[in-house]
Amino acid sequence: MKTILFVATSMNVGGVEKALTGVLNALDPEEWDIYLDLIYPEGGFLSAVPPNVKTGCIESLNRHGYFCQHPMKGFLRYMKDGKWITGIRLMWHYALAKQRGSLNGFSRHITRNERAHDMEFDVAVSFHGPGEYLDSYVADRVRARRKIGWIHFDVSRCYIKPRSILESYSRFDSIFVVSEEGKRVFDRMFPSLAGRTEVMPNIVSRRTIERMAEEETPFNKKTGEIHIVTVGRLSDEKGQDLALEALALLREKGENVIWHFVGGGPAAEKLRGLAERLGVGNAAVFHGVTLNPYAYMRLADIYMQPSRHEGYGITIQEALTFGVPVVSTDTTGGRDQLAGVGNAILTDFTPAAIADGIIRARSMPRGPHLTADTISSSELSERLS
Repeated sequence: MKTILFVATSMNVGGVEKALTGVLNALDPEEWDIYLDLIYPEGGFLSAVPPNVKTGCIESLNRHGYFCQHPMKGFLRYMKDGKWITGIRLMWHYALAKQRGSLNGFSRHITRNERAHDMEFDVAVSFHGPGEYLDSYVADRVRARRKIGWIHFDVSRCYIKPRSILESYSRFDSIFVVSEEGKRVFDRMFPSLAGRTEVMPNIVSRRTIERMAEEETPFNKKTGEIHIVTVGRLSDEKGQDLALEALALLREKGENVIWHFVGGGPAAEKLRGLAERLGVGNAAVFHGVTLNPYAYMRLADIYMQPSRHEGYGITIQEALTFGVPVVSTDTTGGRDQLAGVGNAILTDFTPAAIADGIIRARSMPRGPHLTADTISSSELSERLS
């Protein structure tokens, strides 16, 4: 039996985490002894992790997680708690790493006493990539015969410093990128690593999605209404504010549009306030976090992804399972996923362009459903080995 370690931030309800549950469930437990280490061992998708997976915590990154996310606030917190030496030492190493243009040195300082399970794995995967702390952790603190980085974001739009990516990923044997366009962007930015990249699409199980979609009916549709669904974390990069402004434009034009936002996140209250200020509070419905967004997709007249950047929109692929017309901003993932889809529209990143795309998609028929998973379990296992 082969051993494999996945590392990720958490199992909160999000696209990357959902993709990870797909991978974990696709691997044959008779073939793979699977470990999953998280910075924060929590989140709604923990319940979707198969029982055979051994779940653990990356203690050092968990302990200093707040400082890693908010260095100055973390420093002040250590000062307030009387942990002066710890705070000063962390800030000194952080400032030195920032000066050198890569946080990898700071990550190595934090994790200097940590070794993953004191064993050598056949495969180790930094799944939540690119991410400086986890990538560096796999590169420096995990012993494995083969190391893999898994890219889920458009590296030209993410906040990770290029030097950090180059340092960690040059020590990985393979670099999986979730879309063709994402691979082209990565190869262009890091030509010295281009020989290690390959496209690895997220697993989308049609059978599972269609089964779950029949479990509930989350809203009722009245004659003359146009129901739009957007699934995703409520945050700036996902662009729900653009969608709300587009909704206001559509309502001003007399379009009887109801827009359903499925998901939670740090921008939830801000977005609800924006909906009220725009006068669309009754037409924008915030459903919160759910592990089963598929019933919403099944009932949608249009699925819309307003992201400002997206490496691979797994929710787009899921919506296509139902053949629903899809409108997406012209992100790396959207461009790649919707190429050749007859009932799909790409728009610019403005409310007016999104509103226009919705109007054009309104008359589009439902298209053919996905007929297979994007990648089989056997192919996944072979490519990981």
